[in-house]
Order: sequence, then structure tokens, then C-alpha cells
Amino acid sequence: VFFLHDLIPIEFPNRENAQAWYASPEYGAILRLRTDHADGDVFIVDGVPEGYRGTDALKKLSPTTA
Repeated sequence: VFFLHDLIPIEFPNRENAQAWYASPEYGAILRLRTDHADGDVFIVDGVPEGYRGTDALKKLSPTTA
């Protein structure tokens, strides 16, 4: 996916914590500040295992050239 604007990642220990934050009264109290002044979407994405390297995954997808 190509983003034309800013991408702001926020890290949580796990999906449950991220969903709890999004549903929290504290975030709900300031949500309009974001939605009234910025266009954007919220994505909750699971992380990758410790030691994961994206380049290793790309090597499996790309044919090897000599």
C-alpha cells in the first residue's frame, strides 16, 4: 500500500491492548480532535516475531540472479 500522506505508527504490546486503547473513554474524549482536523484511517496490525527480517521474506519471493 502506498501512502500519500503521513503514517503514524503506535506500538502496543498486543492486539487486545490496542483495541482497549481505541475503545477507552480517554481516547474517546479526544477522538474528535483527530476526526475533525485530519483525514485518515486507523489500522490495527499484528506484529512480527522477534528477530523477523523483512529482507529474508523478500528473498523467498524474488528469483535469485547470478
